[in-house]
Amino acid sequence: MKAILALIGLVALFGVLHAGTVVLTGTCGQTPISANHPYNSFSLLNSGNETASGLIIVPDFSVGNAVNISESVSTITPGQNVTENFYFSNLSMEGSYAGSYEVSYSQGSSSFFTTFPCIINVIKPTVSLLRVLNINVSGRILKVSLANVGKSAISANVSLILPQSFSAAPQNATVDLGPLETTNVSFAISYPKLSNVEYPLSAYASYAIGGLHYATLGTYTLNLYAKQSIFSSQYLIFAAIAVVIIIMVVLIAFSIIRKRKVGKGEQQGDSNGQALR
Repeated sequence: MKAILALIGLVALFGVLHAGTVVLTGTCGQTPISANHPYNSFSLLNSGNETASGLIIVPDFSVGNAVNISESVSTITPGQNVTENFYFSNLSMEGSYAGSYEVSYSQGSSSFFTTFPCIINVIKPTVSLLRVLNINVSGRILKVSLANVGKSAISANVSLILPQSFSAAPQNATVDLGPLETTNVSFAISYPKLSNVEYPLSAYASYAIGGLHYATLGTYTLNLYAKQSIFSSQYLIFAAIAVVIIIMVVLIAFSIIRKRKVGKGEQQGDSNGQALR
């Protein structure tokens, strides 16, 4: 019985170790928005092993007006892919625009929020002559490295795409880049004290020339994981598994020894009974 209880404890421990996780991947449609195709498609794939529920998707783009300002999805099960269409009216000038889809959802009793940055096109896609070379975060300073790969000077606006609980100062910045010139733009970011999480941060540069809009986008993942010590939770889990296994072995061995002693006692009792006769 004790061995069975130990085995149940081991199974429960493995259940904790393999707790479910929601892993969402967002993809923006590449078909340009136009009069005949007045929407952008956004797809969400759950490649995790747990169901995401109560999802709300909100588009955030500086292009025209979003007709449906949000879409709700009841659940996305593991392996399921869901696509929603977001319609736009009063379209701005033709070209490419950077922005994001903001997604909030629940996993069990916990709530989460994330962003999926992307570039959408209006009527005529454009290719930006600016490049986001690198995004780096040191302390609370986010630095964006930009390059002008063209042969003409460009004046652009640089903005960030941040999670809901983040803020930046300034909110955006203007840069002037000569031909083949590079520059760095710094933002002071603030966010709540967090641990053991990671957040997607993005920066984009946009400008307009000749009646067309251009945009370039770069992404960065901010890891806020605490440093693991030798007594971290991972080691404790494996140590607990080892302890349960040892207890099982000891209980099984004790049970075998006890049965042997009981067997020998019964044999000795039978022998004494025969001798008395």
